[in-house]
Amino acid sequence: MDYWNAPMPDMRPVLTLVPGEKIGAEFLVALNKSRIGFEVTADNFQKMLNAERDENSRNLRRFRSFFDYQSTYHSYDEIIAELQRVSTNNSKVVYNSMGKSYEGRQIPFLTITNTDVKEPKKTVVFECGIHAREWVSTATCLWMANTLITDSINEELLKKFEFIVIPSLNPDGYVYSHTVNRMWRKTRSPQRGGQRGADPNRNFDSHFGQAGTQLDPSGEAYPGPKPFSEVETKALANLVLSKRGQIAAYFAIHSFSQLWMYPYGYTSVPPPNYAQLERLSTRAVDAIRATSGLVFNKGTIARTIYKASGSSIDWAYDSAGCKVVFALELRDKGQYGFILPPSQIRSAATETWAGIKAVLGEL
Repeated sequence: MDYWNAPMPDMRPVLTLVPGEKIGAEFLVALNKSRIGFEVTADNFQKMLNAERDENSRNLRRFRSFFDYQSTYHSYDEIIAELQRVSTNNSKVVYNSMGKSYEGRQIPFLTITNTDVKEPKKTVVFECGIHAREWVSTATCLWMANTLITDSINEELLKKFEFIVIPSLNPDGYVYSHTVNRMWRKTRSPQRGGQRGADPNRNFDSHFGQAGTQLDPSGEAYPGPKPFSEVETKALANLVLSKRGQIAAYFAIHSFSQLWMYPYGYTSVPPPNYAQLERLSTRAVDAIRATSGLVFNKGTIARTIYKASGSSIDWAYDSAGCKVVFALELRDKGQYGFILPPSQIRSAATETWAGIKAVLGEL
């Protein structure tokens, strides 16, 4: 069974991917016996995967002469080539790598700012693609980087902030989700029992291995054998710590469920600056609703979605000195889930950017 989301306080349905007709039939019998209400939202998941793949392939052919930021999920190699291209052609942009993944891939990031402004600037971090199957996270990061670079309306932001954009923190998992298993979530490092991967968003040194984790290495929320066992999370930690005291805001971008959240994940106790984070979250979700009409719920991670220890957000807040930190779950609420059609990339990115700009306007 692959549970796509957990039970939430607002009684939102739990989405479950059930493998095979036989297991599916047995699962429905068990639900009926337990008098648990359910609805079959898709009776052929492979058809959803095929539809996403076919639409993406059409867009790749249609826009083959340039990098399409608005309606295509790109491969890792395509992303690297584009990041290198834009950094070569624009003085605002620097391409870099925070290190290599377990399988030896570069973990890329862009630094974007107005280099004519010599005064020290605060940094804004966009962390995307930590979970491999959340393709719209990576696509949204790329779209936001592009709008920062190309849209003159954002010039004042570039004078005020330095943006660090990390589109694919988990490149091995991202490649695996494109080539082998679309639903892959974790890293690809070897684990005990012949299993592969740890959940990188449970691998940070913040109440490691506590709420919201699994001891079984085959589990989707297996945190790894120890904090920062994954080279990808260690590389991110080193980058963030190198900016300690300079980070104005940190955004960890995930999908799906339409949520705008802040610390903590490991406990229901709110953080000391709860009032500030709640106020900024209200600004953000209001801006999203004004942009697209979509409603995003807001609150602490533990109270809004579920308890989760070892997350990048809690670690950034407690250990890296980042006090304006948010975890976003992008659209939708479950119609497509992780398989959001490529045609919705632009809308997802546009509303996300509206929420982020609303926060930055208050800083």
